[in-house]
Amino acid sequence: MRTSLRHHVAAAAVAALLVSLAACGSDDPDADRGGSEPSGSSSAAPLPTPTTATAEDGTTAPGSVLELGDTALVPLDASSGDGSARVRATVTAVEPTDAATPSWADDGDVVYRIDATVTVESWTGTDRLGVNAWLTGAVGERPVGKADPSASADVGCEAPLLGPAEEPGATVDVCVTAVAPADATVLAAWASNGSAYGYDGGAPLLWLP
Repeated sequence: MRTSLRHHVAAAAVAALLVSLAACGSDDPDADRGGSEPSGSSSAAPLPTPTTATAEDGTTAPGSVLELGDTALVPLDASSGDGSARVRATVTAVEPTDAATPSWADDGDVVYRIDATVTVESWTGTDRLGVNAWLTGAVGERPVGKADPSASADVGCEAPLLGPAEEPGATVDVCVTAVAPADATVLAAWASNGSAYGYDGGAPLLWLP
C-alpha cells in the first residue's frame, strides 16, 4: 500500500513540474513570435535633423540638412575645364515612378524622380555645366545610383546644361532619377566627389522628404 502511495505522490510531483515548466515557457518573450516579420520601421535609418549653416564663401555649408521647398546657395563647378558657378537650388519633390529599373538594380528597387529649380546666381568661365552631376539621391548616408537615360526620358526628366548664356537670375527646371528600394525614404542630395560636398570625405547637402 505504501509503495502504491509513493507512486501516486511521485506521479503527482512530475505532473506539477511539467505544469510549472509550461507556465515558465509562456513568459519567454520569444515564445509567441512565431514567423512574424520584423517591423519595417525598426530597420529604417532615422532621418537627420534639419539644420543649416553658411560657409565662409557665403554658400550653404556642406552637411546642412534642409526640407523640400527650401533653397540652398551651392557651387556648380566643372570637374575639369573652364566653368564655375553659384546657383540657388530648390528641391521641390521626390517621388517614386513606374519607370523600368536598370539591370544592376536589386529586387524591389524602383526609380524615383527628384525635381528641382535652379537659379543662376553668378557665373565665370565659358563651359556649360550640368546640374545632374551634383543633384542625386541618397538613402540615409548612402548615395544611390541613377536610372538609365531611357528611364529618365520615360518619366520626363530633363537636366539641361547651364552656362554663360543664362544670365544671373535665370531659372531652369531640372529633374534627375534615383534607384532605391520601394520602401526606402529617399533624400535629395547635392554632392560631388572631390568637393567639400563629396561622399569621399566631404559632407553632402541633403533635402528631407
